[in-house]
Amino acid sequence: MYHTQGNLAEAESIYRDVLDRARRALGNEHRHTLTAISNLAMLYGQTGKPAAAEPLLREALAHRRRALGDDHSDTLILMNNLAGLLQWQKKLPEAEQLFRQVLAGRRRTLGDDSPETLLSITNLGGIIQEQGKPADAEPLFREGLAGRRHVLGDDNPATLQSMHILGRCLMRQDRPAEAEPLFAELYRRAPSAKLEPKRAADLMCNWGICLARLGRFAEAEPALREAQRRFAEAGVETPKPVLDALAHMQQASTRPAMTPAPSSSPVP
Repeated sequence: MYHTQGNLAEAESIYRDVLDRARRALGNEHRHTLTAISNLAMLYGQTGKPAAAEPLLREALAHRRRALGDDHSDTLILMNNLAGLLQWQKKLPEAEQLFRQVLAGRRRTLGDDSPETLLSITNLGGIIQEQGKPADAEPLFREGLAGRRHVLGDDNPATLQSMHILGRCLMRQDRPAEAEPLFAELYRRAPSAKLEPKRAADLMCNWGICLARLGRFAEAEPALREAQRRFAEAGVETPKPVLDALAHMQQASTRPAMTPAPSSSPVP
């Protein structure tokens, strides 16, 4: 109750007490104890204390591995949560190895087209890209998009997310001509998905930057202006790549021949 009402300090005290009681009464490996460990770790994550959450998740994962095996769904969930926590702390190589184990386990137990497997594919691609290897991440993003199209349909929010992720990956490799059709399709389909304001702004931003990189300024400027408006509606400062692209187009408009906007990173 305290957790859901936002009283996190009181919730932490209660969760600590529950865990201490469970350890004394049931032992460290009882399922109720492991649930209490996971709950406290999750709370630490939500309150910005990843260093406190990490040893709890490691303890719970070790117990789950021994009791249930590596491929049990509960083990894979904990493994995925620990990987995400390590990624948050920028412990990227270890997080990547855990994401690889999660993906392998889900492929074995759920198959390649399960939504959980497709999420794991995307997660692995994301952490590989975060380490500066977008070319290695690209095949995973393509697999994730193809699987989501097949399983969830073209208009599902998860499918649209995969389109956006792949488009950004291509932009990071300086391939705007390949990214643009993805952004264009995403723009056509976004209204039916009712994207939240920040995600809609990110889409318009990256599509506008892509168009500017291709020298299509007449199309890029309204997209970037719309992105500015949507970022403002979401209460978010306009990202620097948007301002840079608009500034370049303003400068180029005063010259006889406009040149494509310089390469800039897509919005994360």
